[in-house]
Amino acid sequence: MKTKKIFTAKLAADDELLSNLGPDRIGCMESWSLMSQGASFSIYLFVPDLSKTDTFSFDVLFEDRFLKNNDVKIGDHFPVTIPRPSMLRQIEITGISEGEPINNRENKRAVKQSQNIVSDFLNHYLYHTLEPDDCLDEDGWFSVDVLIKRFEKIGILTDQATIEDIVSKNKDHRYILSDDKTKIRISDDHPAPKYVEEQLKTVDGLKIKRSFFILNGLPTVKEKKLVIIVDCSDGRHFEFPFMTNKIFSMDEKHFFMLLQHRGDLMMAVSPYMMKDTKEQYRFFIKDMPAVINHYFRFGARLVDFEGKTFEISVKETT
Repeated sequence: MKTKKIFTAKLAADDELLSNLGPDRIGCMESWSLMSQGASFSIYLFVPDLSKTDTFSFDVLFEDRFLKNNDVKIGDHFPVTIPRPSMLRQIEITGISEGEPINNRENKRAVKQSQNIVSDFLNHYLYHTLEPDDCLDEDGWFSVDVLIKRFEKIGILTDQATIEDIVSKNKDHRYILSDDKTKIRISDDHPAPKYVEEQLKTVDGLKIKRSFFILNGLPTVKEKKLVIIVDCSDGRHFEFPFMTNKIFSMDEKHFFMLLQHRGDLMMAVSPYMMKDTKEQYRFFIKDMPAVINHYFRFGARLVDFEGKTFEISVKETT
């Protein structure tokens, strides 16, 4: 096991902080932000038990890149931002020791996480797992026990009670547990994640100015001899004239745009068509509307949140 410098820090408690780091967060791993010389760094810690004291101590790890340029000493003070909701507080270093890292990023061990983090990973698995395996059956049910084991492998320690609590507290009722509570699946009323539903509300009247593409180095290309073909697994077939930087729509949930970036052809697609994210580009175009900023390599097999597949190709006109 690796050893690193572990710093003991002191933080003054107040009512706002006590409500933010309540009893349900005790023992959860957190990442707080620290600003230094215009740059942001992370510090890692377990949320301590506040025990209704005025001040409390806890162990933290600083990012290695922060320690390379900063000599942290006992008595130093650092401003930190605590998330959810964001609040600025100051910590004081009261001790320095050597030991095993307190977070799973170094020694790959599972640690207790806040319910928000567990909920985020649960959301990802339930919405984006596509093929039946030891976790998902043909009817769309996920084994809760297997999910918990999967989470542990990626460093998230949770339990049955936490997942049941997430399901019961979800205001949109997106998840359903089986009668014996051993399985979980997405509700039929919510085939897509909430952020997708929110983004699709902005589709009406969506227009992108030509100057946007020029500023981002995305040329507009028209080819009269080419046609864009879209074949859907439900039998629908579409043909569009070949052009980049233009939104082509099959309906209000399914639309796409071809982009030419540094000579490569790629696709920007509706959020409803990105259930399968394996071939998604790690790419960013400044100020692109969220409803069309999901990028895939051209020719990638697109899957929507109803399970339909879309294949987009280009061919010469006859």
